[in-house]
Amino acid sequence: MTTAPLISRLFMYSAAAAVLAGLAAAPHAHAAAFYLQDQSVRGLGRAYSGEVADTGAESLWWNPASIAESANEMYAGANAVLTSSKLQGSASSAGPVGTGPLGGARIASDPVLFGVIPNSAGSFRINDRFAVGLSFAAPFNFTSQYDADSFARYDSLKARLNTIDAQLTGAMKVTDWLDIGVGFNTEYTSANLAQAYIPLSAANGDGNLDLKGSSYDFGYTVGAQLHHGPLSFGASYKSAITHDLDGRVEITLTDPLTAGLSQRANGTASFTTPWIATVGARYALTDRITLNVQAERFGWSEFGSIDVKANALLSENIVQGYRDTTSGAVGVDYKVTDKWVMRAGVGYDQSPTQTRYRNSFVPDSDRMLYTIGTSFKPTQKLTVDAGFGYVAFRGSHLDYTTQDYPGTPLVTNFTEKGNVSGEAKILSALAIRTPRAHAQSLGAARGSSFSAGARRITSIWYFSSSPAARIGRASAQASSIAVSHAFSTLWKSDSTWPITRSLCPGWPVPRRARRNSGPIWPAMERTPLLPAAPPPVFMRKRPGARSISS
Repeated sequence: MTTAPLISRLFMYSAAAAVLAGLAAAPHAHAAAFYLQDQSVRGLGRAYSGEVADTGAESLWWNPASIAESANEMYAGANAVLTSSKLQGSASSAGPVGTGPLGGARIASDPVLFGVIPNSAGSFRINDRFAVGLSFAAPFNFTSQYDADSFARYDSLKARLNTIDAQLTGAMKVTDWLDIGVGFNTEYTSANLAQAYIPLSAANGDGNLDLKGSSYDFGYTVGAQLHHGPLSFGASYKSAITHDLDGRVEITLTDPLTAGLSQRANGTASFTTPWIATVGARYALTDRITLNVQAERFGWSEFGSIDVKANALLSENIVQGYRDTTSGAVGVDYKVTDKWVMRAGVGYDQSPTQTRYRNSFVPDSDRMLYTIGTSFKPTQKLTVDAGFGYVAFRGSHLDYTTQDYPGTPLVTNFTEKGNVSGEAKILSALAIRTPRAHAQSLGAARGSSFSAGARRITSIWYFSSSPAARIGRASAQASSIAVSHAFSTLWKSDSTWPITRSLCPGWPVPRRARRNSGPIWPAMERTPLLPAAPPPVFMRKRPGARSISS
């Protein structure tokens, strides 16, 4: 027997299995195969039907343009996924040392464990046109486990996959109706797999495989939003990301014929997650009802194979045969009061797996999603969201054949057959904080400041005029001329008394103006709007005489 080909095949299938096992945890959430769309509590309430067209940091995963017109805000949320699934089937083997059914429990109940999907985001306005944001998501984050005596143990005993996606975003308000954005994605991926190997003799126990790997990988997201009256339209594209997992595989074989092949090896397993193209719209039917629709196209054909590399002998390409899919959803938002909003939605997801490739690693199927949600605003700076979703799987069939000890005289075919059924419940909770007002309100604030300034100017006018009423006509005329200079200067400055001290140096500061003056605007303090007014000129005129200047 040649040792190198056997070790090569063992490593090759082990690495491929590790990737698939990690990805297998996700199918029982909302989204096909191993993609998790549960990255927003607000979105869950309407079955993720309007996220690409909605605004705010919570929509950053779907569209980086979502923060172009949003206030400074932060949010944090989590989706708890409670799954209930069942695999009912059998396993058999055929090889040189025997052909027939393999022992083990024929029913695997709830192999996918309870999972929590955290997500958070924040946005910050640079000015009226530009904003930046940072978001964190967990697009793949589950754990699955089969019993040691399950018929599926030769595919998977335990699988764990954790990912963290950090997206740095820049957004721009191009016009009153067009917003654009771009995001740069960094993904950390960590996976762990344990599975059994078919013993060559029933008298010997199962062999074992344990594999761990991790990587940092990069991608990008671009998007745009169009706003016209009650209609908002959004579109985005999230790039495919190639993941190169560096890891270690440990193989333990108990049969006397193969025990000498037990070893550890280092290598990489590479695969590509799909690109995602999303379009959607939101339409305010009335001041209380908003309709939502969204469609997504997944480039699952990118996940066509797993490339395993270790050295010249340990390299292989494993075909997966995924196909591109389309998902869609519709939903509605209903504004009960100014502080309370209700939501509902329904969505459909198509599975990218094909029958001849489907196994217990990814027992995927088409599914429907039904959701409800709500938002409550207890204060001006806090919004609390909650949602509930029910995922109904249509069921699928397993008919998968692979090999143990390939490339050697001991090659053994392993066949897995059965049916898959299940459901999932998604519970979510979220708090959103908005510490500052929207940038568009600055114009209104400036208008209010001008009006307040005008009222203060009027007060100064009456204060300055009132002493003149107590003196003679000539003094009243001179005082009126002087106050006219002050009134004109104050009116044009749109400010309070401290600025007029720069505009007209040397003028006295009335006590009332000092007491009620507003904040100083530094820019105007440095650059006076008008040159200093000349000192007042007093005119005297006697009957029958020429006017003279004092």
